[in-house]
Amino acid sequence: MSELFTKTIPAQPPRQDARDLQSRLYREIGLAAVEAALFAPDLLLAEIEQRQTVGAASAEVVTFPSKAA
Repeated sequence: MSELFTKTIPAQPPRQDARDLQSRLYREIGLAAVEAALFAPDLLLAEIEQRQTVGAASAEVVTFPSKAA
């Protein structure tokens, strides 16, 4: 009989109102912005280098007619 009373009932998670959800949203946005600021330059540089190596192999010279004539 004492075993029934020793088991604890899990507490309900705290209720989230609009302010809590808004704070969480702003925190997530802030973390995403920091991540983008830290890692985006490296990713952009790698993408630019890749385009330059691929683009150099298939580069073509395109001429346009001159309007001065």
